[in-house]
Amino acid sequence: MKTVAFIARLALGAFFLYAGCVKAINPLAFSEAVRDFQIVGDPWVAWIALGLPIFEMVVGIGLMIDIVARGASTLTVVLSLGFLAIILSAMMRGLEIACQCLGSGEMIHYPSRIAQNGLLIGICVTVALLTRKTLTNQRKAPLGDSA
Repeated sequence: MKTVAFIARLALGAFFLYAGCVKAINPLAFSEAVRDFQIVGDPWVAWIALGLPIFEMVVGIGLMIDIVARGASTLTVVLSLGFLAIILSAMMRGLEIACQCLGSGEMIHYPSRIAQNGLLIGICVTVALLTRKTLTNQRKAPLGDSA
């Protein structure tokens, strides 16, 4: 179980690291996408466009490091729920947005994006639970027991 949890953390960490890098490479395109969601205005758009990619990269790296993996896995759940709420809000308001979520710049197809985010939330919750269980068990194991 420890190996499965570690591989899941690495995969999810790589996903968030990639998502942050893609946004950080083109902050102007990402700031336009943030602005298109019509949730915050200037100067918050700039702060989000510059800060969110860094935060995603830090969380992604955090998933790969045992000592901070529990907190990072919890943050992935919070981030993913936030992304879902923002997408649902845009859908309810009938906004047409070219999302820069993973660098595609394609118009959001809401049903598929909601399904993708639902799947991502499920994966994040699973990784968070696995991480808590395996790291807690590691701390409880007697000295010298690496099981």
